[in-house]
Amino acid sequence: MPEGGSTSLRLVVMGTGPFAVPMFQTLLASPHEVALVVTRPDRVARGRRPPPNPMRQAAEAAGLPLFAPADINADDALEHVAAHQPDLLVVCDYGQILSAAALGTARFGGINLHGSLLPRHRGAAPVQWAILEGDATTGVSVIRMSPRLDAGAVIVCREQPIAADDTAATLEERLAAGGGEAVLAAVELIAAAGGGEVGTPQDPA
Repeated sequence: MPEGGSTSLRLVVMGTGPFAVPMFQTLLASPHEVALVVTRPDRVARGRRPPPNPMRQAAEAAGLPLFAPADINADDALEHVAAHQPDLLVVCDYGQILSAAALGTARFGGINLHGSLLPRHRGAAPVQWAILEGDATTGVSVIRMSPRLDAGAVIVCREQPIAADDTAATLEERLAAGGGEAVLAAVELIAAAGGGEVGTPQDPA
């Protein structure tokens, strides 16, 4: 059993880019079970290799089932995910917005790891925006997912100072490295609550 006596959860992890890999590796080392990895399909231009997909590589290295639907919200994709009977979807750097039906494939819905202290810098490129805006501090947030982009209750957040010489690449690497602990903490809170309400609603202002 996970720390604190909470129940081990069955997870479906959804991710594509490098920001998701440390989180995925943390979950693999946890008492929770990763039943399936969902990623974006490779986009192959004529005569060119597809771009790297770090999550595909990590899932293959771990020997886990991999699913790459063109549309995660299509009926056949929903059936495939639901067939794995997940308790929770864990999403990071995936590249598709999940519908209410997609979130409903898991008993406790979904959580998302985002690279800012929400509600600041919702949407795309939160790490780059934190630097462009001259923020002294940023961090990661783990939120309950809803069909609205980055709008769910914040379950866990972790702050990270921005150094004067930080670039988007150096800052993103640090945030990703700390994201695994934040996601695992959120999973533990949800498991301990039996899927009940946890987290603090974001201020709409």
